[in-house]
Amino acid sequence: MTIINELAFDFDVEEDDFNLEATLDGMWVCRALGTREGDRLRLEDMQVRPDVEVPKALLKQVGTLRGNKIGTEVLRRFLRRADAEGVREIFGSVTQKDIEENRDLLGWYRREGFEVTVPDGDCLDHAGHKIVRRR
Repeated sequence: MTIINELAFDFDVEEDDFNLEATLDGMWVCRALGTREGDRLRLEDMQVRPDVEVPKALLKQVGTLRGNKIGTEVLRRFLRRADAEGVREIFGSVTQKDIEENRDLLGWYRREGFEVTVPDGDCLDHAGHKIVRRR
């Protein structure tokens, strides 16, 4: 259990892949899903659960999931695990829809050590940006 902004989160890691999930009162609230490709790691999805999907009783306790630093904590744990396992590059796609949902998303990735570039063959067809972190 980890306390973040006075809330008690549990973190579950699936040992056979790079999926990391934070739960609050038994419900997943944030997750990072990754696929290893040799010494590279594709960040398939990084998601904070939308407030509309959270029970009202839990929202009364939390207020809102965004802005509670849970996404930052999940991403940092994901990155630490990747570093510990010798991953040299982490990459993923950011879509325009992602940016519309979180206007600071590209800045957030930059603050966490990612470079924001133009999409390439590694990216989703509808990607607006590629994020990449190299070690």
